[in-house]
Amino acid sequence: MIPGQISLADVENAGIKIKPKPSWIQVPKGYLWCPNCNWPVKFPKNKRLGVRKCEGCGISKNDFYVRLYNGLFN
Repeated sequence: MIPGQISLADVENAGIKIKPKPSWIQVPKGYLWCPNCNWPVKFPKNKRLGVRKCEGCGISKNDFYVRLYNGLFN
């Protein structure tokens, strides 16, 4: 393991709760459901990395759970 690199066990033990979007929440156009923030947020493009990231927690739009809960696999 590379020094400073986190493992999946570190993430699991950090207390981050991945939650699906409740059925009663409507996500506005231009927003995505963030499973870490538990709220619809904008995912602006990060100029340095070239990917869209959550404004709140910094999770990537390419993350499995972001794609799963927003129907981005199609």
